[in-house]
Amino acid sequence: MKKTVLSLITIIVLLVLVGCSGTTNTQEDLQSKKWNVVTTQGQSYTMEFGESTITTEAFGITQGSNYSIKDNQFLLSDLKEADGEKTVFDIEKDGDDYKFIGTTEEIKEVVGDLTLSPAK
Repeated sequence: MKKTVLSLITIIVLLVLVGCSGTTNTQEDLQSKKWNVVTTQGQSYTMEFGESTITTEAFGITQGSNYSIKDNQFLLSDLKEADGEKTVFDIEKDGDDYKFIGTTEEIKEVVGDLTLSPAK
């Protein structure tokens, strides 16, 4: 009986480890690539992620911002809404792409929703 229980526990632990090894942390994935970004407002640019900063480049102009990712949400610390709240996007994975969906109408109107595709 002890051997059966020990075998079951070992199998469960191995399955959990195998399952976890196949998943990639969103922030690590974003940091590992350069991204082409297209917005629903018709803008396009490239974006690179550091540990806590992003760098965007469009038309030869580079701009940086602070960000964080928490609970599958992308929070821009430097870009505030009119009411002073941080700009927040929900993150959805779509194959190799990411979709950042604005969480308020103001974000959708000013910035738009973002589609990030790996740059080639």
